[in-house]
Amino acid sequence: MMKASRLLAVVLATVGLGVGAAHANLITNGDFSAGLAGWSETNSCCNSTDAAGFHEGAVGTNGMLSQAFADTVGDLLTLSFEYGSNGGSGSAYQYVTFDNVLVAGSLVSGASAYQGYAFTLGSATGSDTITFNGRNDPSYNVLDNVVVTEAPNTNVPEPASLALIGLGLAALGFSRRRKQKETA
Repeated sequence: MMKASRLLAVVLATVGLGVGAAHANLITNGDFSAGLAGWSETNSCCNSTDAAGFHEGAVGTNGMLSQAFADTVGDLLTLSFEYGSNGGSGSAYQYVTFDNVLVAGSLVSGASAYQGYAFTLGSATGSDTITFNGRNDPSYNVLDNVVVTEAPNTNVPEPASLALIGLGLAALGFSRRRKQKETA
């Protein structure tokens, strides 16, 4: 029979295996190589996709590009993407919403060099939606390489981790009780 201290070490090592491991991209077709497959587009009068990404040219109103994705409840979500705009001769901007809430700091307006952006979105709910809202009168914004990843929230133990710890503690208790019976 395995000693109780060794059993506890095995349980704790197993619990620690998943901590800090990031998951793959939760977004389908984030590089737009398959056109708008996986995305929902609204209000963009003129859009296209090519090797540079998604070109959006909504005039007079917000064009919206969104995608719902499945995730693990409680995990921490991060978003990264590349965006640029030539600004045209009118107004150009883009901002991001996560489950219909503005992502702080995501508003980019006017002409913008093509560059990467990254944001922490918060905790996953099991099914979330990311939406890019933009307008460029009369030119185009370019969006590419959209990535949403999740990582376990180390502040909140996963249910499986709690179950393994409980199992280990129960095994320790059983072992101690058995040892007390043998000595009596």
